[in-house]
Amino acid sequence: SLNNFLKAGSKSYMALVDSVSSGTQLGLRECQEQFKWERWNCPLKQSVLRPFNARVQADTVTKEISFGQAITCAGVAHTITKNCSSGEFENCRCDESKKGKKGGRTWKWGGCSDNLRFGERVSKLFFDDRVAATDAMATVNLHNNEVGRTALKKTMELICKCHGVSGSCTTKTCWQHLSDFRSVGTFLKRCYARAIDVDFQNGALQQTATRRHRRDRSELIRKTDLVYLQTSPDYCRVNGSYATLGRQCVRSSAAAKSGRRNRHPERKSCHRLCKACGLKVTDKVVEVTSSCKCKFKWCCEVACQQCRRKVELSTCTL
Repeated sequence: SLNNFLKAGSKSYMALVDSVSSGTQLGLRECQEQFKWERWNCPLKQSVLRPFNARVQADTVTKEISFGQAITCAGVAHTITKNCSSGEFENCRCDESKKGKKGGRTWKWGGCSDNLRFGERVSKLFFDDRVAATDAMATVNLHNNEVGRTALKKTMELICKCHGVSGSCTTKTCWQHLSDFRSVGTFLKRCYARAIDVDFQNGALQQTATRRHRRDRSELIRKTDLVYLQTSPDYCRVNGSYATLGRQCVRSSAAAKSGRRNRHPERKSCHRLCKACGLKVTDKVVEVTSSCKCKFKWCCEVACQQCRRKVELSTCTL
């Protein structure tokens, strides 16, 4: 249990804190990847990710900040769970609570399931236990924290091993495994796309009147619904400055030549990031170096050459 883990001493607690820090960085990297081609791209200077529930004004909780809050908690829970399963913590093991129980007609629980419950408890310890849901901002943050942790549950994978004569697979033993974090980020990005504008009334979150026209008024806010309090700005300018100045983009013609689908987020990114924000698009050719022509050498080494190639970059400029 978490209590036993914390009793193990300060060394164990420090290992936990290090994993929380790594999980926060995991969330930040995934946030930046998911918003790579959008005007808001998880800028560090705006303190997007808020570990330990740093206080912010309620009127700044846009759906982008809500996404940042959710993916931070997801990143921490994911990292803690993985580290627990890999044996990096004392007094922390696989989740065997279902082991031996029947899971379906031809399979039963077994193996070494990732201990997501432990990861969730640590995430709550560092994010939820430090704030009480007494105002709009706190209540929204706590809800979005839970959305992040729910994303881990929704994207878990069922791994099975067959048993039977000559691989007949008459029965199977199965266990749950965390998916890669990109799947979690993609799940949360879909939650972001349908995020709900809410009000804080009588100590609870309620959908705004505008939202109720699109959804059943009696419908409850679900654990997969990201919520926010303020409509997002266009993010072209921040404090009077061009927010997308210097950002790289991909011209529509380049995206089409590469064979990407029309709905790929890179497509029209130059228009979205540059032209629509009053900036120009400047193209330049640069030389990049990368590993290539790699060969396996006995035993056990991989030798690569360094190859140079020229690429064209498009950038938002004045």
